[in-house]
Amino acid sequence: MKKSPFYYLNLNQGAVMSGGKPWHTPAQFTDVLEEYNAVRTACGVTDWSTMCKFDIKGPDAKAFLQKMIVNDINRLTPGRGLYSCMCNEQGGMYDDTTVYQYAEDHYLLVGSTAGRAKDAKRFAAYSRGMRVYITDVTGGFGLLSVQGPNTRKLLNSVSSETVDDVAYFAFKMIQIAGHDVMASRTGFTGELGFELFIAAEDCPCVYEAILEAGKDCGLKPVGLLAASGMLRLEKGYLSGKEYSESINPYEAGVGWSVKLDTDFIGRDALADLKQRGPAKRLMGFIMDGKDKVAPAGGQVLADGASAGQVTAATYSPVLDRSLGLAYIDAAYAVEGTAVTIPVDGVPAAAKLCSKTMYDPENIRLKA
Repeated sequence: MKKSPFYYLNLNQGAVMSGGKPWHTPAQFTDVLEEYNAVRTACGVTDWSTMCKFDIKGPDAKAFLQKMIVNDINRLTPGRGLYSCMCNEQGGMYDDTTVYQYAEDHYLLVGSTAGRAKDAKRFAAYSRGMRVYITDVTGGFGLLSVQGPNTRKLLNSVSSETVDDVAYFAFKMIQIAGHDVMASRTGFTGELGFELFIAAEDCPCVYEAILEAGKDCGLKPVGLLAASGMLRLEKGYLSGKEYSESINPYEAGVGWSVKLDTDFIGRDALADLKQRGPAKRLMGFIMDGKDKVAPAGGQVLADGASAGQVTAATYSPVLDRSLGLAYIDAAYAVEGTAVTIPVDGVPAAAKLCSKTMYDPENIRLKA
């Protein structure tokens, strides 16, 4: 099992590690609800170092990345990032990614934990004959996500310069405890926050400085049960449970990132899929009560017939209801549609809604 640069620091903070492979990841530290509340009301820090990271540079770096991603790489300028996904020739989602531009010929691509090996294989295949140099730097950098309304206050107290001027989906090079840090205004929680990319050897010093400064900001270490469970589901963000090579961006609700006037792998298939319309849609659902949490993989029923399948579900403290995400057949994919979801063999009532169930106008995210 692999260990992130924060592994022993996480253990010192009381982390209970998950048994997932190939990484040891902190599932929780204290109480999941307590960790959740820290992010929604104050500040939380999560170790996301397992996400794959590729340094991509060279004269053909931009052309190479445009072939890889469905978004328009020309929208980037130095110091900015953009969300995208990568697709196969049939338009199925290979991985979802964030791409950052350091310079016209230098980028950082961040993808999923599970996507690392297949992304590397794909990059090697498609970069042949191009003047582009691709380095897997996953193990070279730790990734700390500091999220919550007190994040700016915390980072400004330890940073070499202010982060007040970092716009949403922009990044800035700062120093914390004398060490270089790339501070990106991005995250996975729906709150104001930053993701910090830190050289592996500098991670202990930076983490300790953040924990110490966080004492005045309500900071708590947050495990993946809260971060990838409650927090991301309320916001409707995708995880590996919501996409695969048999699911296209229009079905997953990220069709807005597809720029059909660019040339990328799967472009023709996606143009056809957009014209035909998705056969199913990723939607949110909110249960009538809070005591029954829908099982992952469970059936969603409408008018007594199967209408879709649950990808993930949880209890939502902010709504005081159980909620989740599900792929719903297009004929039933209408907000407000009444459905039932069997929980422990007993039908439970729910209603379909937008997949963005928390702060749909992004007021908190872009504060």
